[in-house]
Amino acid sequence: MKKNLNSLLAAFAIAILATFMYSCAGDKCKDVNCGVHGTCLEGTCNCDAGYEGTQCQTVSRDKTLGSWTVKASCAVVECDVIVPSDPNNCPQNYGVTVSADADIQKFKIKNFGNYGQTTEVAGTLSPDNSIVLDSTNIGTTVITKVKGNGTYFPATGIMVLRYTSKTTLPTNPPCNIIVTETDTLRK
Repeated sequence: MKKNLNSLLAAFAIAILATFMYSCAGDKCKDVNCGVHGTCLEGTCNCDAGYEGTQCQTVSRDKTLGSWTVKASCAVVECDVIVPSDPNNCPQNYGVTVSADADIQKFKIKNFGNYGQTTEVAGTLSPDNSIVLDSTNIGTTVITKVKGNGTYFPATGIMVLRYTSKTTLPTNPPCNIIVTETDTLRK
């Protein structure tokens, strides 16, 4: 009987000790502050979409905002013919302005492709610093359709955008001008 009582007490003590140890080690989020834009999971902040930082305090897209200088390189195909490289077809250096969009993950690029200050193309910055450019129509009489993607490199503060713009001229038969461009943006 005494042996059974000792075994029962030992088992009870182990159960209490295990519960105590688990409860102390189990709350890894006890001292973690993720702010209003994050949730703690296993001691690490998981930030809401559009936020980053140790306490999810930084709007991710803010690093893309401001004035940028663009160095462009492109290839042009006009009416199914490759056009020799020409600065008139592909401006080499120009400026753009990146501003905030109403969507916390998005930004707007003004003077995109050097099409003028009224031209805006929106982009989305993902947590992995990849960029998706919204498919956008530019112009009213002759429409240029732009789509593409890119990457923001935080270590260097450079954005690289790769996109295609397609313009269909109202000729008979229609003539497509397709520009494949890579832009490197520096602040």
